[in-house]
Amino acid sequence: MNSQPWKIYSRGRKHVGKPTGSTRFCTLENCGGTRITTRWDNGKVTHPCSEGMNWSPKGNVAEIV
Repeated sequence: MNSQPWKIYSRGRKHVGKPTGSTRFCTLENCGGTRITTRWDNGKVTHPCSEGMNWSPKGNVAEIV
């Protein structure tokens, strides 16, 4: 993962979120990803894993797959 993205899109691009700056290691077995704390446009906060995202070439936009 390059750096934190400026935008994270939900699956199907229904919602857009921004990373809060807080991260933690993913605890799923054999994952090795980073959970990125994300505040969504509907006010909810989640922690999607970087390994479950498609990243733009510049690393500033990600979409959950």
